[in-house]
Amino acid sequence: MYLQKLFILLMMGVSLSCVCACGNNEEEFIDSPSKNTTDIAVTGFVDSCGSTYAEISGYASLYLLPTGGGNPVIGVEINDGLYTQIANSLEGNHFSVTFEDLHPNTEYKYRSFVKYAGLTYYAVDYRTFTTDSVCNDFPRTEVRFTCSLQQSPYSFITTPGQFITVTKDGSAYVVEYPGQPAYKDGKLGVFLGYGGLILGQSVLSMEVNSAYIAYDRACPVEAEELSIRRLNINTNREAKCPKCGTVYDLDTGFPKSGKGRKRLKTYNVYTTNTTTDISLTVRN
Repeated sequence: MYLQKLFILLMMGVSLSCVCACGNNEEEFIDSPSKNTTDIAVTGFVDSCGSTYAEISGYASLYLLPTGGGNPVIGVEINDGLYTQIANSLEGNHFSVTFEDLHPNTEYKYRSFVKYAGLTYYAVDYRTFTTDSVCNDFPRTEVRFTCSLQQSPYSFITTPGQFITVTKDGSAYVVEYPGQPAYKDGKLGVFLGYGGLILGQSVLSMEVNSAYIAYDRACPVEAEELSIRRLNINTNREAKCPKCGTVYDLDTGFPKSGKGRKRLKTYNVYTTNTTTDISLTVRN
C-alpha cells in the first residue's frame, strides 16, 4: 500500500511538472518579440551607391497582412539593425530608401522588413553590397521617363531578353535596338540619367513582380573619370564599351569581360496597367 501511494504521488508530481513547464514555455513565447520571416517583405536591389551612401529598393505585399492592425512601417535594415531606414511612401508594392554615412570599401548585408501590429516581418533573404566597390560613383543625375509598352518601338521589350537604348539628342531623344532603324521622339520633360538608358527584360526575371530593368547607358569604368562612353548593345543581351572594351551582361548588369569590375547603374522601374494601355516609368 505504501509503495502504491508513493508511486501515485510521484506520477502526480511528474504531471504537475509537465503542466508548469508547458505553461512557462507558452508564456515566454507570448512575451518574446516575434520576428517572422515571410513573403510580406521582399528584399530588393541596390539601385545606386558610392563610397558613403546607398540607395536600396524593397517590396512589401501588404495585402498579406491581417486587418485591424493600424498603419504598417516599411523599411530596410543593414547588418541586423545596425542601420535602419523607414520608407516615406509605397508605390504599388515597391519602395526605396537612402542610407548615408556608410564606411568606404565595406561590405554590408541588408534586407527589407514590415512592422505591423507589434510584429516585425523580415524578408526571407539577405543581399550584400560593398561601398565604392561593387557599386559605382556616378554623378547623381535626374531620371524621369515614361513610355507605352503597347506602342512601337517600346513594345519590343515586352519579350524577355530584348533590350533598347534611349539617348538624348538635343531637344529630342533617340530609341535604338540591334538591327532596326533608330526612332526619334520629340517628347519634352524627359531626363535620361548620366549617359542615357538601356531598357529591357532579363530572362532571369531578377526583379520581383517585374522582369523590366533600367540601366544607365554610361560605362562605369569611364564614369569614374567623369567621361561618358555610351555602351552599345547586341542581340546576345550584352553591352560593350567602345573605349575600355568591357562587356556587360544585361541580364544581371555585371561585367563579363574587360577591365570593368562594377555593375551597371540601375534605376527604379514601375509598370502601370489601365484598361487601354500598359506604361513603363523609370525614375531615380
